[in-house]
Amino acid sequence: HDAILDPTGEFIVVLDLGSDLLRIYSFDKDTSLLTEIDHISCPSGSGPHYGVFWAPTANFTRGALLFLHVLAELDSTITSFRITYPSSERIAFEQIGIVNSYGSAQAAPYGIAAEIEVSPDNRFIIASNRNDSSFEIPSLNSNNETKEPSDSLAVFKPMADGTLSFVQLALAGGIWPKYFKMNKKGDLVAV
Repeated sequence: HDAILDPTGEFIVVLDLGSDLLRIYSFDKDTSLLTEIDHISCPSGSGPHYGVFWAPTANFTRGALLFLHVLAELDSTITSFRITYPSSERIAFEQIGIVNSYGSAQAAPYGIAAEIEVSPDNRFIIASNRNDSSFEIPSLNSNNETKEPSDSLAVFKPMADGTLSFVQLALAGGIWPKYFKMNKKGDLVAV
């Protein structure tokens, strides 16, 4: 469902939602050839959907701390992996944590996690949740005083060890927020 180039530019992680796998490919920069070198199994029925690499320092160099956070659509979780490079031909994944994409709130029975992004200042990881109706907002119709449901954006602070600490559940401003993007300053978000 997603393909992510690692910060070295040598490996691609493909999130296979239907097979509950992270498929790992090496990438030859000279030939553009992809070679599947490994796969990581995710919990059955989780549906890995999107992922983001995150490093405590914005300018990653090989040997520095690096983490991958994978958002699973079907079970609304975020799984965190510590990434290492045992050799120039290998990338290794160690699962270090898993959190609910609703933070401290209980997952909505029919909710579906959608998107995950790192804030421009590298301080937060944000995930969108669809069909959770965690909030109510005023009607967009000025002639109607009935409140309308709003789904959520969950904000997490990545810790130095790569695990995620829940900060807040914020309203998405509507229903079924699939994608969202932040401006470079990080003070505006389009959902």
